[in-house]
Amino acid sequence: MALFRLDHVFAFVICLLISSSVAQPSYVYHFCTNTRNYTANSAFPANLNVTLASLQSNATRSNGFYNTSTGQSLDRANAIFLCRGDVSTELCQGCVKVASDDIINRCSRQKEAIIWYNLCMLRYSNESIFSDMVEKPVVYAWNIYNVADPGQFNITLAALMNHLVNQAVSSSNFFAAGDVNLTDFTTIYGLVQCTPDITQSDCRICLSRCASQIPDCCNGKKGGKVYGPSCNIRFETFPFYTLASPPPTSPSPPENATPPPPPPASSTNSSENGQISSEIIISITIPTVVFAVFVSSSCYFLLTRRAKRKNKSAKKGNAGNEILPVEALQFYFGTIQAATNRFLTDNKLGAGGFGEVYKDIRKLM
Repeated sequence: MALFRLDHVFAFVICLLISSSVAQPSYVYHFCTNTRNYTANSAFPANLNVTLASLQSNATRSNGFYNTSTGQSLDRANAIFLCRGDVSTELCQGCVKVASDDIINRCSRQKEAIIWYNLCMLRYSNESIFSDMVEKPVVYAWNIYNVADPGQFNITLAALMNHLVNQAVSSSNFFAAGDVNLTDFTTIYGLVQCTPDITQSDCRICLSRCASQIPDCCNGKKGGKVYGPSCNIRFETFPFYTLASPPPTSPSPPENATPPPPPPASSTNSSENGQISSEIIISITIPTVVFAVFVSSSCYFLLTRRAKRKNKSAKKGNAGNEILPVEALQFYFGTIQAATNRFLTDNKLGAGGFGEVYKDIRKLM
């Protein structure tokens, strides 16, 4: 029962983590070129406002991607957004709205800027930005915690990323997410995505280059992100997306092939084994202690009850033959005088070792 409850608590916490990670857009980073500015009385800010409003109204598209332009010549505002492939249209629209407002504040009077959130990317420029694979600027982010065995982790992560890149470039929206087991207790989750306006070959190049930068930015870390204008990748040791693709499968070895050696032991595995063992110990110990207390209490209650009954029966059996305490046999001297008529000889019954014995001449009430 304890293990059942622990499993449900764990599942509930994971659901909370997933829902909280996608419930609100979270700012990651932004770039302003600071090379091309616009003036307040020019046509560009008005064109940019119209373009950003159009992005927001089209953020309900099922593919999570849209680009549009407003204006002419140097005052033309081109803009694009890309929502993460696993979020709903409502969350996508909310992220695009937040990003649109935020980029205007962070890059005031700039004719070119880009901003990343955990759920979407938004970019605008007065130059053409459609259907071109762009690799810069690049943003790195990583988990502050290290893995126990970087070598084995990197090998497994590289295999996962390679599988997801192949899956993404073969999909209609250039998006893929999936996971792979590192150990019995550790899973690596990954996500890759390109803007759908670039070609399949450009998407593969973009994602492959992002993955190749993992050793530079996130080597030995439990999680990492590489964001670019045309593609992005992310990996974690916890589920951070809402839709998962099937994990990569390893090819079956030949019949006579020697099986690969088991992965080296790591402190992470030992730690997690310890946690599982603690849960098992708790689940066994608590019911045992409760059962022991229950048995002890029951025995005490039964023995106490039996002793009370026995004592009560003994009192009833001695009720007619009760021996009075010493204090009950003591009398005042005046009482004895009255009872023997002042020790009258006629009332004397005899004498013994303790003295003379008289009869009591008082009438019984």
